[in-house]
Amino acid sequence: MPNLEKEEEIILNFEKIDRASQSFIHSLISGPIRKFGADKTLKLITFKSCSSTVKTMINIVLDYLQDALQDNESEKKE
Repeated sequence: MPNLEKEEEIILNFEKIDRASQSFIHSLISGPIRKFGADKTLKLITFKSCSSTVKTMINIVLDYLQDALQDNESEKKE
């Protein structure tokens, strides 16, 4: 979080990692996305050396988080 606050790039290296659970990926990126927004967070975080399984899990979590944030924004407007 301190690096994101300073707008410094973060590299998450998944070399030698075949798979990661949805809960791990969610824990890893949900806080920054909720605090800084998806656009800023994803500009500053680079996912490196991801297997296809890890890429799929990251995309599932990102889709879920973006949907949840959009729903939350819609509720605030009502």
